[in-house]
Amino acid sequence: MKDDEEFKKNCPNVTPQEYLIAKANPDIKPQRLINILNGKAKRITLAELVVISRVLRIELVELFKDNEEVE
Repeated sequence: MKDDEEFKKNCPNVTPQEYLIAKANPDIKPQRLINILNGKAKRITLAELVVISRVLRIELVELFKDNEEVE
């Protein structure tokens, strides 16, 4: 998201992390979301993944693709 020109245009001065926190709250608490994004969460629930995929407007399966598959 940080390199997406459309995101930068629509949300100036907002980091992708701030955007996700604002959109996912109250379904996922801010610190919990930060831990998920940084890979520090020990377990991530399916419900949390669904919330994140909805916020990003992508299919749930997209969260599991490797960077090589996306390009």
